[in-house]
Formats: sequence, structure tokens, C-alpha cells
Amino acid sequence: MTLLVLPCLLLLWCWLKYGLLPLRWQNSYLAGPDAPLQRACRAAARGRWEPAARLFEDAGQDWERRSLYAQRLGDVAARGSDRWLKAWEEARPEDPDAALVVARARVSYAWELRGGARAHSTSQSQFEGFHRELLASQDDIGRALALCPGDPTPLVAELWRARGLGYSHQEMDALWWQITALAPHHFEAHTSALQYWTAKWRGSHQLAREFAERSAAGAPPGACWPCCR
Repeated sequence: MTLLVLPCLLLLWCWLKYGLLPLRWQNSYLAGPDAPLQRACRAAARGRWEPAARLFEDAGQDWERRSLYAQRLGDVAARGSDRWLKAWEEARPEDPDAALVVARARVSYAWELRGGARAHSTSQSQFEGFHRELLASQDDIGRALALCPGDPTPLVAELWRARGLGYSHQEMDALWWQITALAPHHFEAHTSALQYWTAKWRGSHQLAREFAERSAAGAPPGACWPCCR
């Protein structure tokens, strides 16, 4: 009985003091509840691709949702088994949704190989695997674009490739023009591009500030990404 009471008391204390759940009970992977996405991720981890396919069908041309779904499902494939993703491709060879997740999974896998440490704490073999997979992702991204030309989501995945491989500023500007022509207010696109322009990666404090200010100035009412300033 005590084992049940203590967690309840802790939960009550956190609610009363902070208005928040204890950190270990929070979902740090999703910004908000998304039961269909969570079910699709669990199904994918168990080898079933059909819930993921339905997820994209329901999203339609909601580019924000497609980007989120591709990122999360790509992470599932990159961090575990991708048998479910291969089965999806075999069942539907020309499915643009499957091709999108494949592209995102390749990019996610590259960053998994690199790890989250700073450059001086990252081994040569990690960097080699990182660059190898990012270079290989070009074909996957290109195929996803060819199967659904009006979808900016593969280009959003390419922003991570641009940062990792060190696109020139001119190349980044060209990629950014392509993305904003299709989805000018895409949240993940703006937050990912901002990282490229930071001094840590391919820009400077000034360039990052200028990008953030330009983006915020053109943001529609209620947009979240002006908070990046």
C-alpha cells in the first residue's frame, strides 16, 4: 500500500508547488499528446508498418504533421530495427510516405553515429560514419522529392544534411528558398535552419541573429518560432 501512496503524494506535491508533473513522468519526446503517433511508433518497433502508413494518409498535406511523423518514425528505424520500414517499401514500392521515412531514417542514423558530443570528443570513426551516411542520404532525399514534388518535408530533412556536411552559405540559401517557396512558415524548418547559422555550426552569432530577426518579422500571428530570437 505504501508503494502506491508515495508516488501519489509526490504527484500531488508537484501539482501544488509547480503545477507540473514530475520530470520522470513527462514525455520529453513529444511537445504534446499525440496518441496515433505514439501507437504508430510502438507498432513500428514491433515490426508493423500499417499504422505509420495510416498516420501519413490522415495528415494529407499538413506539412508540419508530416515533418513530425517522418522525424519520429525515422528515429524509430534509426535507433532500432528497420524491418518494418523495408516491409512497407516492399508492399508499396512507390509510396512517397515510405520514401520520406526512409530518407529521414538515413539522416537520423547519421546523427546517431556521430553522437551528441562536441567535435573534440567525437572519434574519427564516428565522423566517418556520420559523413558516409549523410552523403548517402542525397539519393533517399531525391527519391522522396521525386515521388511527391510539392512536399517540403524531404527538404526539411536536408537541412540536417546541410548542417552536418557544411553546405556553403550559397547552397544553404538555395535550399532555404526551395523550402519557403513550398512552406514559408514551417516550424521545424526555421528552428533547424537557425542551428545552421549559429557560430557552433556554419555561421556566426550575427548571422544567427539576423536570420532569427528576419524570420520573426515575417511570422504570422500565433506562430511559435519567433521565440527563437
